[in-house]
Amino acid sequence: APLRQAVAALPGRALLDLGCGHGDWLAMLKEAGIAAAGVDLSPRCVDRCRQLGLDVRQGDALDALNRSSGLAAISVFHLVEHLPLEVQIALFKKAHAALAPGGLLVVETPNPENLYVINSGFWLDPTHHRPVPAQLLALFAEVAGFARHEVRFINPPGGVDGALANDTPRVRELLMCGMDTVLYAWK
Repeated sequence: APLRQAVAALPGRALLDLGCGHGDWLAMLKEAGIAAAGVDLSPRCVDRCRQLGLDVRQGDALDALNRSSGLAAISVFHLVEHLPLEVQIALFKKAHAALAPGGLLVVETPNPENLYVINSGFWLDPTHHRPVPAQLLALFAEVAGFARHEVRFINPPGGVDGALANDTPRVRELLMCGMDTVLYAWK
């Protein structure tokens, strides 16, 4: 909900969702009356989105950014960890170029500082290239020229409360920190 509110407050309210998947985020935006389009490589995902009446094209994220300008926001959920380093850097630079002044880039990726994430779930997906720490996301934003950025950790795991976690503050912190990292970067 906070992200949806931030997007609704942006000028122009046009958003591009890169790697939109099954369109859950686009559907929420549509319901809120926010103009949004998506792009995804998967023909199956694109077909599903279109069946839901969503504006989605099949294609590459970088190509979509090359064809975009003046966007109020760009969202990138759980995509950067699938990309090689040079493509990650290009994505940030092209996103900066595609945004209108004051526009917002939102990037969400698994948090490698969370022990659950890095020791199980992350590596179960064979398409993951490598984890992307918060500090690296922030560096990408700075190199791309974003005026300011902020990192948040979301989605703490449930059901963790063992003696080890309770007795060792750093281990507890690594078990209980958010499972996802979100970078907000403003042009």
